Amino acid sequence: MAAASAEAGRRADWRRIVAAALTGLILFVVAAYAARTANAIRQVSLVRGAAALADRTPSASAALAAVPEPSMRLALTGSPLLQRLVNVAMTSAVDAGDAPEPWVRQLRQLGWRDSVSLQNSLTLAVARVDIRTILDTCDALLRRREATERIVPVLSMLEVEPEMRRVVARRLAGRPVWRGDYLSSTGHLRSPEQLVARYALLRELGALDAVTEGEAITAIRVFEAGGRTDLAVALWRTLLPQRGAVSDPTFTRAAARDSMAAEESVVDLDWALLTGEGYGTSAYVENGSAQLDINWDGRGVPVFARQRTTGRRGAYQLAVQQVQGGDALGVLGFQLTCGNTVTPLRPVPGLVGRYRTDGVVSCDYPVLEITGTLQPTTTPHQINLRSLQLLPV
Repeated sequence: MAAASAEAGRRADWRRIVAAALTGLILFVVAAYAARTANAIRQVSLVRGAAALADRTPSASAALAAVPEPSMRLALTGSPLLQRLVNVAMTSAVDAGDAPEPWVRQLRQLGWRDSVSLQNSLTLAVARVDIRTILDTCDALLRRREATERIVPVLSMLEVEPEMRRVVARRLAGRPVWRGDYLSSTGHLRSPEQLVARYALLRELGALDAVTEGEAITAIRVFEAGGRTDLAVALWRTLLPQRGAVSDPTFTRAAARDSMAAEESVVDLDWALLTGEGYGTSAYVENGSAQLDINWDGRGVPVFARQRTTGRRGAYQLAVQQVQGGDALGVLGFQLTCGNTVTPLRPVPGLVGRYRTDGVVSCDYPVLEITGTLQPTTTPHQINLRSLQLLPV
């Protein structure tokens, strides 16, 4: 019995020794694997600048090519949920000729937590002309305020297609955080098709949700710069309904305008109040009413104020109401200009403050100018106008 018990004890000791040895070996193998995996992850992480399918520099591509495929596989196996590693592995595989779709499906399953993943999805969606994915991915990136200057031009290309334009309008009507960035970024709107599409987008958006004055004026400035005055006028009329061809006939907008923000808020369809040597023009409110104030030393024939009208070609009549107490209207002149062609508005005999075009205005949307007239002496003048109404004859 004693001998059997001793033998059993030796076997138990041997099992413990073997178990300890195996445990040590396993820990060594695991530690070695973990070390190799960590090194592989670090190696792959060093080339994370090559994680995007687009916009890679030659140096980033060269660094990616230098990573051995076993290291790439080991890093991905060791950390399969780390999206930056998945993106690097995807770009490496795509460079080697593999199809990107399986990788994209894997990234989608990870929940698109990574901006590079979204950018890669967008790159592939654009290549496949997958409009819905383009919209969804642009929306996600813009909500993150990621790559806005690159994403907005891509998204705005969809405006040209009527069906997609309606989708974009609906998304903007939901007032996403990127609405302001989208509607204020206009440097990419250059072609006639894009200008027409932006006008149509704003009209569709206006039917769903109010378009702010700032959003409309941003577009109006683009239309003016692009030579589409007709679009600018059409959008302006939705912003500021009017009876005649002159916007702000009572100078209310001009008086309320913040001088600090004047350059950004003024468009050609607003009053431009001019100041120069010997004269100055301003608008202000007095006794509850706005008025235009002109101070002039009587020299030269200056232009005091101008505005692009919303009128079409034809003959016009002008009604001017003056604030009592100022100089006579006779020191002022009124004219409509089409480029270098000037059509004067002549006083109507016997009717104070009434004028009529001398002939027919030859263009649509002529510019109305308030000027001085040639004076026999350099006598100072102050003229205050209450309103100005331009109507077709």
